[in-house]
Amino acid sequence: MSINHAAMNAQNDSFCIASEAGVKVFHSSPPVLSREIKAELVGNARLCCVLHRSNVVAFVGGGRGTNYPSNTAMVWDDDAKKVALEYTVPGGPILNLLMTPNRLIIVQDKKIHFFMFPDGNKPIRFEDTRFNPHGLAAVSIDELTGQQLAFPGFKIGSVRIMNLNSLNEFETLAPTTINAHLTEIAQIAMNNQGTLLATGSTKGTVIRVFETRTQRLLVELRRGNVQASLHCLSFSPCSTFLAASSDKGTIHVFRIRDTEESSQRQVLRQVGLVKGAADVAKISLEPRVLCCGFTNATSTSLQSLVVICANGTYHRYSFNADGHTQRESFESLKQLGDEQDFWTSIF
Repeated sequence: MSINHAAMNAQNDSFCIASEAGVKVFHSSPPVLSREIKAELVGNARLCCVLHRSNVVAFVGGGRGTNYPSNTAMVWDDDAKKVALEYTVPGGPILNLLMTPNRLIIVQDKKIHFFMFPDGNKPIRFEDTRFNPHGLAAVSIDELTGQQLAFPGFKIGSVRIMNLNSLNEFETLAPTTINAHLTEIAQIAMNNQGTLLATGSTKGTVIRVFETRTQRLLVELRRGNVQASLHCLSFSPCSTFLAASSDKGTIHVFRIRDTEESSQRQVLRQVGLVKGAADVAKISLEPRVLCCGFTNATSTSLQSLVVICANGTYHRYSFNADGHTQRESFESLKQLGDEQDFWTSIF
């Protein structure tokens, strides 16, 4: 089974996949099928996202065998087993889909649409954007620090950050702009709190992490010396680690915050003498990575990373501060789904 799209929820404890077999939602560790929208109802699903571990799943169809147009986002209530809301936008297919507790965000190649959610599907407003053929966008949904959206800015290599709490149909606070790279943005990620932004360009050799409040460059991470196409950037829920995958068949895990930094290192950072950090783990994985997320490890001395690949495989790796890594779990998501159906049919 090949997967069209995969996405982690904000807590990294659940993920969803979209394919010609419909939409499936799994717990991250261990990987257990929790919800499913079968192909008879969905057809070919091209995008999906899940809100927390709730019964709310959004998806977009497209391509051959779909039951829904590519410019319409469907919100599925899995408890009621029906489509609860529909969101249709003009101007071409939907390229990305994001949910917060009170907003649904639809990304097209030149526009971002904001809708009320889940109480109705009233459009709030839309924003024109730089040509964004991959639908790049990232959202933070922390209840204390607020909801923020990051997407490519109009200037090459820039990223705009919009405060979603102030968003209404009449006006919004002016977005913050961070000039991150000299070439086009290739990947974007935000931490849960919306305080950190990670960016990678089409060169793919350097990843930069910025503080969103001050727009200050916090750290520069060296992925490699050879140009690469970045597939995924992902912060750990605690904002200590950042994972980056590319078409080179590697996943680099960086420590971006030291919990016990020395006073000398803090001073060096303040004066800009610490320009980067080496990865703490490097994982070789040939299939294309669609998404990854950090989960609870089996030991307090280990960290755990879950990876979902386009060929329908699930991988979980553990690593420690010394850089030792090992794969702890490998599964076929199709077989997990079939096994769940099998035991459900018996009992």
